[in-house]
Amino acid sequence: METHKPSPRFLLEPDDPVNLGIARFLVFLALAKSIAPSTTAAIAGLPTELMRPPFGTGFLFPALPMDPAWIYGLGWLLRGLALAAAVGFLTRTTTILAIVGAWFYLAIPHLFGHVSHTVHHLVWFGSILALSRCGDAMSVDALLGRRTAGPPSARYGFPLRAIWLILGISFFFAGLWKLVQSGPDWFLSENLSNLSAKRIYATGAEDIAWLHGWPAHLGGLLTIVFEMGFVFALFFPVGRWILFVTGLMFHVGAFITFKISFIALVICYPILLDNAAILRWLRSRLSGTRVDAVPVGPAPPSRAVLALGAFWIVSLLLAGALRVRMSWPIGAFPRFGRIHTPNFTSYVARGTLADGSMVEVRDNQLGGGKYRYHLYRLVRLDIDRALAFDERGDLEDRWRLLCAIAWRDHPLLQPAEKVEFVLVDVDLAAGPGQARIVRERIAFVCDPELPSQGR
Repeated sequence: METHKPSPRFLLEPDDPVNLGIARFLVFLALAKSIAPSTTAAIAGLPTELMRPPFGTGFLFPALPMDPAWIYGLGWLLRGLALAAAVGFLTRTTTILAIVGAWFYLAIPHLFGHVSHTVHHLVWFGSILALSRCGDAMSVDALLGRRTAGPPSARYGFPLRAIWLILGISFFFAGLWKLVQSGPDWFLSENLSNLSAKRIYATGAEDIAWLHGWPAHLGGLLTIVFEMGFVFALFFPVGRWILFVTGLMFHVGAFITFKISFIALVICYPILLDNAAILRWLRSRLSGTRVDAVPVGPAPPSRAVLALGAFWIVSLLLAGALRVRMSWPIGAFPRFGRIHTPNFTSYVARGTLADGSMVEVRDNQLGGGKYRYHLYRLVRLDIDRALAFDERGDLEDRWRLLCAIAWRDHPLLQPAEKVEFVLVDVDLAAGPGQARIVRERIAFVCDPELPSQGR
């Protein structure tokens, strides 16, 4: 394992080609998993009236064909390319094609008013890898003799360290703006307890996952420390081990208590480790013979990968400093910086069946199996909506369209003779399992006729 002190030339420190090959495998495996052809095709078919392209995409996406059948087929093609890139088959070609395709394909769910930040990093990481020598080791190309790994050098080290640094920058600003916006109250108040209750209530998860009391305060403090300390810990080998362990704990805890999934980032976390040294240690233990590292070589990174790495670093510094969030693919991680009260507005589609009985679909379940949680995101529109009693009526036209879509496509609502869109205000102070209904408001009766579809 590494024992040297951090170098002032951190980005140009040498690394093993095996580590870069493992990074390629993990990033493109995560990309393949993140491509959802069925859901993306359904979203691509939403009416153009709902489209609100994020910053950086408005000039292009409204002009592109978004035929669901074409989007579905493209999704499976991109999955194949991502898997080929992961195993290192025709590495340079498949990595470039997969990332160019991912820039377009992964943006589709973000074109309608809500930008999720669970896959941005795949474009950042994957583009750097695509311009690097990531296929020299741990690849099909290497096995077939198409690629030959050189000794550890900056050629292999720079792409990895650029990836670490842009991830650290993204985390840093997420933590910084929490403190700037809310101060210590972000973790000393009931903020995280209320946010956890809202997320669990909206997703219909079990009440047992509710984070409250002193664990919420401690978890909030550790979140700030983890996010702001991430970029500094990167400079130390032991720090990267700590980040690997605490990062996994952080994201698992966030999923359990807030239902926020960063599985595509969790898959990438082993990139922080010196996997080549771990493999040498395992071979030494299994063979009984010491396996030494190959001496360092002088090969520098290419100008292209240096330029791209610098571009992402500077861009994400600016995005974080300026709080540019609703954008693609450059965007700051979500801050969750406001203080949450226990007040919550639940969006409910309530249907009346022919026999007079009622069915209800609310919040995260509005999209059913076709749109999944994305339809709720489009109803809520952005991260600051539906977090307290909703009094705003500026989105009613949008809600009417989304209600018609839910009525048409959700299996529980399809047989209904009438569907109402209801705003249900609840008080979650006692937890998501003991929600107290404050009031209900029928916003409107849904129109069964869907306006113009597709483009």
